[in-house]
Amino acid sequence: MGTVKLNNAGFKAIRQSAGVMAELNKQAQAMTNRANGLSQVKGAEYRTAPARTTDRGSIALVTTGHGDTAAVKAMVDNAKYDTLTKAIGQ
Repeated sequence: MGTVKLNNAGFKAIRQSAGVMAELNKQAQAMTNRANGLSQVKGAEYRTAPARTTDRGSIALVTTGHGDTAAVKAMVDNAKYDTLTKAIGQ
């Protein structure tokens, strides 16, 4: 059997590419939409943090947010109903 040599810099470049970041934004927004559709606390609003690069690749976040009434209601909704976890599986 031969030796496999990985190009980590190449993998990182792919993970940080515009196409991958666009797909991350698309998937995060879809999950946000599912979470907002599943929320049971009136006025709760889940939000998407746009994709950004990291040391290893890229990340986009779905969050309850912070600092306003809709965010607090989303925090309560998620704590009580585990909405974000449910939104992953749909």
